[in-house]
Amino acid sequence: MQPSFSIIIPVYNAGKYLLKTLESVKDQGFTDFEVLLVDDGSTDNSAEICSAFVNKDSRFTLYQKPNGGVCSARNFGIERAKGKYIIFIDSDDVIENALLEDVLQKLTDSNADILLFGMQFDIEKQGGIVRSYQKTCEDSEFDITELAKCYRVLYENNYITSMCNRVTKLSLIQKHDLRFDESITNYEDMAFSLECLRYAQKVSVLHKSYYHYILHEEPGMSRKYKERLTETLQPTIELLLKNIRALPLDKETASWACCDVQRILWLGVANICRKKSSIFTKRDDIRELCTESWVEELLSIQVTGNKYNDICVLLCRKKLWLVEALWNIFANWLRDIRY
Repeated sequence: MQPSFSIIIPVYNAGKYLLKTLESVKDQGFTDFEVLLVDDGSTDNSAEICSAFVNKDSRFTLYQKPNGGVCSARNFGIERAKGKYIIFIDSDDVIENALLEDVLQKLTDSNADILLFGMQFDIEKQGGIVRSYQKTCEDSEFDITELAKCYRVLYENNYITSMCNRVTKLSLIQKHDLRFDESITNYEDMAFSLECLRYAQKVSVLHKSYYHYILHEEPGMSRKYKERLTETLQPTIELLLKNIRALPLDKETASWACCDVQRILWLGVANICRKKSSIFTKRDDIRELCTESWVEELLSIQVTGNKYNDICVLLCRKKLWLVEALWNIFANWLRDIRY
Protein backbone atom coordinates (compact mmCIF):
# COMPACT_ATOMS: atom_id res chain seq x y z
CA MET A 1 0.00 0.00 0.00
CA GLN A 2 1.32 3.44 -0.92
CA PRO A 3 2.34 5.52 2.12
CA SER A 4 1.03 9.07 2.32
CA PHE A 5 4.50 10.57 2.71
CA SER A 6 8.05 9.75 1.67
CA ILE A 7 10.51 11.57 3.92
CA ILE A 8 14.01 11.78 2.45
CA ILE A 9 16.88 12.51 4.85
CA PRO A 10 20.38 12.76 3.34
CA VAL A 11 22.95 11.84 6.00
CA TYR A 12 26.62 12.76 6.02
CA ASN A 13 28.67 12.74 9.24
CA ALA A 14 25.68 13.97 11.23
CA GLY A 15 26.12 11.68 14.23
CA LYS A 16 26.15 14.56 16.70
CA TYR A 17 22.63 15.75 15.76
CA LEU A 18 21.00 12.89 13.89
CA LEU A 19 19.20 11.31 16.83
CA LYS A 20 17.09 14.42 17.48
CA THR A 21 16.18 14.62 13.82
CA LEU A 22 15.04 11.00 13.64
CA GLU A 23 13.14 11.25 16.93
CA SER A 24 11.20 14.26 15.62
CA VAL A 25 10.14 12.18 12.62
CA LYS A 26 9.32 9.06 14.64
CA ASP A 27 7.15 11.08 17.03
CA GLN A 28 4.79 12.38 14.32
CA GLY A 29 1.12 12.17 15.27
CA PHE A 30 0.31 10.92 11.78
CA THR A 31 2.00 7.59 11.21
CA ASP A 32 1.49 6.62 7.55
CA PHE A 33 4.90 7.49 6.15
CA GLU A 34 8.18 5.99 4.99
CA VAL A 35 11.62 7.40 5.78
CA LEU A 36 14.49 7.01 3.33
CA LEU A 37 17.78 7.53 5.15
CA VAL A 38 20.45 8.05 2.50
CA ASP A 39 23.89 7.71 4.07
CA ASP A 40 26.15 9.60 1.66
CA GLY A 41 29.44 7.96 2.59
CA SER A 42 29.59 9.01 6.27
CA THR A 43 32.79 8.26 8.15
CA ASP A 44 31.38 8.77 11.66
CA ASN A 45 28.70 6.79 13.53
CA SER A 46 25.78 8.09 11.42
CA ALA A 47 25.14 4.71 9.78
CA GLU A 48 25.01 2.98 13.19
CA ILE A 49 22.44 5.49 14.46
CA CYS A 50 20.35 4.98 11.33
CA SER A 51 20.61 1.19 11.61
CA ALA A 52 19.29 1.30 15.17
CA PHE A 53 16.18 3.14 13.95
CA VAL A 54 15.72 0.78 11.03
CA ASN A 55 15.86 -2.21 13.36
CA LYS A 56 13.20 -0.73 15.66
CA ASP A 57 10.83 0.83 13.09
CA SER A 58 9.98 -0.74 9.73
CA ARG A 59 9.02 2.66 8.31
CA PHE A 60 12.72 3.62 8.30
CA THR A 61 14.99 2.27 5.53
CA LEU A 62 18.73 2.85 5.35
CA TYR A 63 20.54 3.18 2.02
CA GLN A 64 24.30 3.59 1.82
CA LYS A 65 26.13 5.05 -1.15
CA PRO A 66 29.51 6.62 -1.95
CA ASN A 67 29.77 10.30 -1.13
CA GLY A 68 28.27 12.46 -3.86
CA GLY A 69 26.84 15.45 -2.03
CA VAL A 70 23.39 16.41 -0.81
CA CYS A 71 21.90 16.71 -4.32
CA SER A 72 23.08 13.22 -5.20
CA ALA A 73 21.63 11.83 -1.95
CA ARG A 74 18.27 13.53 -2.49
CA ASN A 75 18.07 12.27 -6.08
CA PHE A 76 18.87 8.77 -4.83
CA GLY A 77 15.90 9.08 -2.46
CA ILE A 78 13.55 10.48 -5.11
CA GLU A 79 14.20 7.48 -7.34
CA ARG A 80 13.18 5.08 -4.55
CA ALA A 81 10.31 7.03 -2.95
CA LYS A 82 6.84 5.45 -2.98
CA GLY A 83 4.70 7.99 -1.11
CA LYS A 84 2.02 10.26 -2.51
CA TYR A 85 3.90 13.30 -1.19
CA ILE A 86 7.59 13.91 -0.69
CA ILE A 87 9.36 15.84 2.09
CA PHE A 88 13.06 16.64 2.49
CA ILE A 89 14.62 17.02 5.94
CA ASP A 90 18.25 17.83 6.71
CA SER A 91 19.96 15.47 9.15
CA ASP A 92 20.64 18.12 11.81
CA ASP A 93 17.21 19.80 11.89
CA VAL A 94 13.87 18.86 13.49
CA ILE A 95 10.18 19.06 12.61
CA GLU A 96 7.09 19.76 14.71
CA ASN A 97 5.09 16.70 15.82
CA ALA A 98 1.95 17.93 14.07
CA LEU A 99 3.56 18.53 10.68
CA LEU A 100 2.30 15.50 8.77
CA GLU A 101 -1.18 15.52 10.27
CA ASP A 102 -1.73 19.21 9.61
CA VAL A 103 -0.35 19.31 6.09
CA LEU A 104 -2.26 16.20 5.03
CA GLN A 105 -5.51 17.84 6.10
CA LYS A 106 -4.66 20.97 4.13
CA LEU A 107 -3.58 18.96 1.08
CA THR A 108 -6.77 16.90 1.20
CA ASP A 109 -8.91 20.04 1.34
CA SER A 110 -7.02 21.96 -1.37
CA ASN A 111 -5.64 19.24 -3.65
CA ALA A 112 -2.54 21.42 -4.03
CA ASP A 113 0.52 20.16 -5.88
CA ILE A 114 2.83 21.96 -3.46
CA LEU A 115 2.25 23.05 0.12
CA LEU A 116 4.61 25.60 1.68
CA PHE A 117 4.96 26.35 5.38
CA GLY A 118 6.98 28.56 7.70
CA MET A 119 10.45 27.94 9.05
CA GLN A 120 11.90 28.67 12.48
CA PHE A 121 15.62 29.38 12.84
CA ASP A 122 17.00 28.17 16.18
CA ILE A 123 20.43 29.45 17.21
CA GLU A 124 22.25 26.89 19.33
CA LYS A 125 24.95 27.68 21.88
CA GLN A 126 26.57 25.12 24.18
CA GLY A 127 23.97 22.49 23.35
CA GLY A 128 20.90 24.69 23.97
CA ILE A 129 18.73 27.02 21.89
CA VAL A 130 19.47 30.60 22.95
CA ARG A 131 17.48 32.52 20.34
CA SER A 132 14.90 31.80 17.68
CA TYR A 133 13.21 33.72 14.92
CA GLN A 134 10.67 32.78 12.27
CA LYS A 135 10.04 33.55 8.63
CA THR A 136 6.39 33.11 7.77
CA CYS A 137 3.60 34.21 5.45
CA GLU A 138 -0.15 34.26 5.94
CA ASP A 139 -2.26 31.21 5.05
CA SER A 140 -3.32 31.29 1.41
CA GLU A 141 -4.03 29.26 -1.71
CA PHE A 142 -3.42 30.26 -5.30
CA ASP A 143 -3.29 28.93 -8.83
CA ILE A 144 0.18 29.11 -10.31
CA THR A 145 -1.03 31.76 -12.77
CA GLU A 146 -1.37 34.07 -9.72
CA LEU A 147 2.20 33.49 -8.53
CA ALA A 148 3.35 37.01 -9.41
CA LYS A 149 1.07 38.50 -6.74
CA CYS A 150 2.87 36.73 -3.91
CA TYR A 151 6.26 35.71 -5.34
CA ARG A 152 8.28 38.44 -3.63
CA VAL A 153 6.79 38.00 -0.16
CA LEU A 154 7.19 34.21 -0.42
CA TYR A 155 10.79 34.62 -1.58
CA GLU A 156 11.72 37.10 1.13
CA ASN A 157 10.32 34.79 3.82
CA ASN A 158 12.22 31.68 2.66
CA TYR A 159 9.23 29.88 1.10
CA ILE A 160 10.88 29.84 -2.35
CA THR A 161 14.54 29.27 -1.50
CA SER A 162 14.33 26.08 0.62
CA MET A 163 13.04 22.58 -0.14
CA CYS A 164 12.72 21.67 3.55
CA ASN A 165 9.65 23.74 4.41
CA ARG A 166 7.34 22.23 1.82
CA VAL A 167 5.49 19.12 0.71
CA THR A 168 5.40 18.23 -2.98
CA LYS A 169 3.37 15.65 -4.91
CA LEU A 170 5.75 12.89 -5.95
CA SER A 171 3.75 12.49 -9.16
CA LEU A 172 4.68 16.05 -10.19
CA ILE A 173 8.38 15.27 -9.74
CA GLN A 174 8.08 11.96 -11.57
CA LYS A 175 5.93 13.25 -14.44
CA HIS A 176 8.46 15.94 -15.34
CA ASP A 177 11.54 13.90 -14.36
CA LEU A 178 12.73 16.60 -11.96
CA ARG A 179 16.05 16.16 -10.15
CA PHE A 180 18.45 18.29 -8.14
CA ASP A 181 21.34 19.57 -10.24
CA GLU A 182 24.39 17.74 -8.88
CA SER A 183 26.84 20.10 -10.56
CA ILE A 184 26.07 23.07 -8.28
CA THR A 185 26.85 23.42 -4.58
CA ASN A 186 24.84 26.51 -3.60
CA TYR A 187 21.21 27.50 -4.14
CA GLU A 188 20.45 23.96 -5.31
CA ASP A 189 17.29 24.07 -3.19
CA MET A 190 16.05 27.22 -4.89
CA ALA A 191 16.83 25.87 -8.36
CA PHE A 192 14.79 22.73 -7.69
CA SER A 193 12.04 24.71 -5.95
CA LEU A 194 11.59 26.94 -9.00
CA GLU A 195 11.39 23.92 -11.31
CA CYS A 196 8.68 22.36 -9.16
CA LEU A 197 6.71 25.62 -9.12
CA ARG A 198 6.98 25.82 -12.89
CA TYR A 199 4.99 22.61 -13.28
CA ALA A 200 2.57 23.01 -10.36
CA GLN A 201 -1.06 23.97 -10.91
CA LYS A 202 -2.06 24.90 -7.37
CA VAL A 203 -0.07 25.96 -4.30
CA SER A 204 -1.12 26.17 -0.63
CA VAL A 205 0.67 28.25 1.99
CA LEU A 206 0.58 27.76 5.76
CA HIS A 207 1.69 30.37 8.27
CA LYS A 208 2.89 27.98 10.98
CA SER A 209 6.59 27.15 11.27
CA TYR A 210 6.72 23.36 11.27
CA TYR A 211 10.41 23.13 10.34
CA HIS A 212 13.22 24.05 12.72
CA TYR A 213 16.47 24.97 11.00
CA ILE A 214 19.18 24.63 13.65
CA LEU A 215 22.12 27.03 13.44
CA HIS A 216 24.75 25.07 15.34
CA GLU A 217 27.54 26.65 17.33
CA GLU A 218 30.54 25.15 15.57
CA PRO A 219 31.63 26.60 12.23
CA GLY A 220 29.43 25.28 9.44
CA MET A 221 30.12 25.06 5.74
CA SER A 222 28.93 28.65 5.27
CA ARG A 223 31.83 29.85 7.44
CA LYS A 224 34.52 27.95 5.57
CA TYR A 225 36.29 28.79 2.32
CA LYS A 226 34.91 26.64 -0.51
CA GLU A 227 37.65 26.00 -3.02
CA ARG A 228 35.41 25.22 -6.03
CA LEU A 229 32.71 27.80 -5.39
CA THR A 230 33.94 30.43 -7.86
CA GLU A 231 33.82 28.01 -10.81
CA THR A 232 30.21 27.03 -10.00
CA LEU A 233 28.88 30.61 -9.83
CA GLN A 234 28.16 31.00 -13.55
CA PRO A 235 26.24 27.71 -14.01
CA THR A 236 24.31 28.36 -10.79
CA ILE A 237 23.28 31.83 -11.93
CA GLU A 238 22.38 30.58 -15.42
CA LEU A 239 20.19 27.82 -13.97
CA LEU A 240 18.36 30.15 -11.58
CA LEU A 241 17.72 32.73 -14.30
CA LYS A 242 16.41 30.05 -16.66
CA ASN A 243 14.04 28.70 -14.01
CA ILE A 244 12.79 32.16 -12.99
CA ARG A 245 12.07 33.09 -16.60
CA ALA A 246 10.04 29.89 -17.02
CA LEU A 247 7.60 30.98 -14.29
CA PRO A 248 4.33 32.83 -15.01
CA LEU A 249 5.56 36.15 -13.59
CA ASP A 250 4.73 39.63 -14.82
CA LYS A 251 7.55 41.71 -16.27
CA GLU A 252 8.16 43.75 -13.10
CA THR A 253 8.30 40.73 -10.77
CA ALA A 254 10.47 38.73 -13.16
CA SER A 255 12.85 41.67 -13.50
CA TRP A 256 13.15 42.00 -9.71
CA ALA A 257 13.65 38.25 -9.26
CA CYS A 258 16.35 38.08 -11.94
CA CYS A 259 18.08 41.14 -10.53
CA ASP A 260 18.18 39.57 -7.08
CA VAL A 261 20.10 36.59 -8.47
CA GLN A 262 23.17 38.84 -8.29
CA ARG A 263 23.36 37.76 -4.63
CA ILE A 264 25.10 34.64 -5.94
CA LEU A 265 27.96 36.84 -7.16
CA TRP A 266 28.30 38.44 -3.73
CA LEU A 267 28.28 34.97 -2.21
CA GLY A 268 31.36 34.30 -4.35
CA VAL A 269 32.98 37.54 -3.20
CA ALA A 270 32.30 36.70 0.45
CA ASN A 271 33.80 33.25 -0.10
CA ILE A 272 36.99 34.77 -1.53
CA CYS A 273 37.29 36.78 1.67
CA ARG A 274 37.32 33.56 3.74
CA LYS A 275 40.39 32.28 1.91
CA LYS A 276 43.67 32.31 3.82
CA SER A 277 45.43 34.89 1.66
CA SER A 278 46.61 38.48 1.88
CA ILE A 279 44.18 41.36 1.59
CA PHE A 280 45.80 42.26 -1.74
CA THR A 281 45.31 38.75 -3.12
CA LYS A 282 41.67 38.95 -2.04
CA ARG A 283 41.39 42.32 -3.81
CA ASP A 284 42.83 40.91 -7.02
CA ASP A 285 40.61 37.79 -6.91
CA ILE A 286 37.50 39.92 -6.39
CA ARG A 287 38.43 42.20 -9.29
CA GLU A 288 39.02 39.19 -11.54
CA LEU A 289 35.64 37.66 -10.61
CA CYS A 290 33.58 40.84 -10.92
CA THR A 291 35.04 41.77 -14.28
CA GLU A 292 34.46 38.36 -15.89
CA SER A 293 32.57 38.77 -19.18
CA TRP A 294 29.72 36.50 -18.05
CA VAL A 295 29.00 38.76 -15.05
CA GLU A 296 28.09 41.68 -17.30
CA GLU A 297 26.25 39.41 -19.74
CA LEU A 298 24.07 37.67 -17.14
CA LEU A 299 23.56 40.06 -14.25
CA SER A 300 21.94 43.40 -13.73
CA ILE A 301 24.20 44.88 -11.06
CA GLN A 302 21.92 47.30 -9.22
CA VAL A 303 20.53 47.96 -5.77
CA THR A 304 17.73 45.68 -4.57
CA GLY A 305 17.03 46.92 -1.04
CA ASN A 306 19.27 44.35 0.66
CA LYS A 307 21.82 46.44 2.61
CA TYR A 308 24.72 44.02 2.27
CA ASN A 309 24.13 43.48 -1.45
CA ASP A 310 23.64 47.19 -2.11
CA ILE A 311 26.98 48.10 -0.53
CA CYS A 312 28.62 45.40 -2.66
CA VAL A 313 26.95 46.93 -5.73
CA LEU A 314 28.15 50.45 -4.89
CA LEU A 315 31.76 49.34 -4.38
CA CYS A 316 31.69 47.20 -7.54
CA ARG A 317 30.37 50.08 -9.65
CA LYS A 318 33.17 52.34 -8.36
CA LYS A 319 35.73 49.54 -8.81
CA LEU A 320 36.88 49.93 -5.20
CA TRP A 321 38.15 46.38 -5.02
CA LEU A 322 40.23 46.76 -1.87
CA VAL A 323 37.30 48.34 -0.04
CA GLU A 324 35.06 45.54 -1.40
CA ALA A 325 37.43 43.03 0.20
CA LEU A 326 37.47 44.88 3.52
CA TRP A 327 33.67 45.21 3.51
CA ASN A 328 33.21 41.48 2.93
CA ILE A 329 35.74 40.52 5.60
CA PHE A 330 33.73 42.66 8.02
CA ALA A 331 30.40 41.23 6.79
CA ASN A 332 31.71 37.68 7.25
CA TRP A 333 32.74 38.55 10.80
CA LEU A 334 29.27 39.94 11.54
CA ARG A 335 27.64 36.76 10.22
CA ASP A 336 29.92 34.60 12.33
CA ILE A 337 29.23 36.37 15.61
CA ARG A 338 25.50 36.57 14.89
CA TYR A 339 25.18 32.82 14.30
